Amino acid sequence: MEVGMTLYLEAKHQEMEKPVPVYRCRVVDIEDGRLIIDYPINEATKKPAFFYDGTQFKAWWVSKEEAVYSFEATILGRKKSEIPVLILNQPLPDQLMKLQRREYVRISARADVAVHPVHSAYYPFASTTVDISGGGCAVSIPRNYQCPDVGELVMLYLVLHRPSGTVDYLQVKADIVRVIQPTEHSQERISFEFLQLSKRDREKIMTYIFEKQLVEKKKMKL
Repeated sequence: MEVGMTLYLEAKHQEMEKPVPVYRCRVVDIEDGRLIIDYPINEATKKPAFFYDGTQFKAWWVSKEEAVYSFEATILGRKKSEIPVLILNQPLPDQLMKLQRREYVRISARADVAVHPVHSAYYPFASTTVDISGGGCAVSIPRNYQCPDVGELVMLYLVLHRPSGTVDYLQVKADIVRVIQPTEHSQERISFEFLQLSKRDREKIMTYIFEKQLVEKKKMKL
C-alpha cells in the first residue's frame, strides 16, 4: 500500500434488496500502522459521505501488478490537517485477500455493448456481453451478422451497471481473438481482447467484477 493510491469501500451489513453503495477515496498518508484517507465519495451520487467511528467496511484496491487486494477496514477516528481526513486500520499481510490477475478473473455478465469495427466493410452492432474480465470480453453476435475476421480491430462502447448503483461508460479498443460457433443452447459470439486499457478503465472493470462477486457470495450465504 502506498500514499496516493485509490481505495474502494463498501459498508458492511447492508440490506441485500438495496444497491450497496461503494465509496472511493484516496490514501493521503500512512502513519503508525494506520491509513489516512480523504472523505469517501459515493460512486453513484458523487457526493461525500459521513460515517461514524467504528463503521466497518470491505475495502479493496487494484495494484500496479493488476491484482485486486481486499481487507476488512474500520474507521478508527478522524482529524483535520490541510483537509478533513479519516483514519483506517492498515491491514497486516496475512489479513489481505488477493484476487487473481485481471487476465484470469472472468465472470458471466450481461452488460450492454456497441461494437464498431474499425474496418469500414463491417457494420456496427449493439448486443450484450456473455462474460467479461479485465483483459477482454465475449459478446453475442446478432443473427445473420457478417462477422469480422480474427485479428480485426474494433472499438467497444461498454455500459457497466454496478451493483452499487454506479454506471460506468467505457470506450475500449480491442481485437477479435476468437469466433465461437453457436450451439443448441447459445448464440454465436465473439471473444475480444482489450488493447491499451488505461489504469482508470482497468479499475472500473475490476471494481465491477469485484462488486458482482461480492453480491454472489452474499447470496450463497443466505
